Amino acid sequence: MRLKELLKLNRSDEKGILNLGDRGLMRQVAAATSPGVTIEQESRRAEMKLRRRGVLLLLPILGVLAGVGNAGVAAAAPRRYKVGIKRDVRVPMRDGVNLATDIYYPMENGRRLKGKLPAVLLRTPYNKSKWGPRFVRFFAEHGYLSVTQDCRGRYKSE
Repeated sequence: MRLKELLKLNRSDEKGILNLGDRGLMRQVAAATSPGVTIEQESRRAEMKLRRRGVLLLLPILGVLAGVGNAGVAAAAPRRYKVGIKRDVRVPMRDGVNLATDIYYPMENGRRLKGKLPAVLLRTPYNKSKWGPRFVRFFAEHGYLSVTQDCRGRYKSE
């Protein structure tokens, strides 16, 4: 007999409260589960299965809501700028160490954008010239001043 069938058979009233004082039921439940699996483990498995089912039911609903929320974004995509780059700018720290820095800035009509711009800083120990450009260029194309910098003692930094 499966665990679910045992639990349905042993309801003590209409509300569905189990009669857990019955040792025979506990033995039957233990026998119905996988060998070596305790009742607590089986209970956790059943609970996780219900949670997964709930999440799986919510995914299509969330997908539809996300699609509706983003419907206007594609039509009003942000303007892309050309990108200017200053490479290996030395930025001094308080202790006198200079960090190698690349600065990516948005350009319009061949000139840097004027005024205050939002900024993104990517500091990396993994070589700014290899790993940084792809990420910071994206932000510069969308109007951000983007900076990538080698950490102290790494690559071109002191």
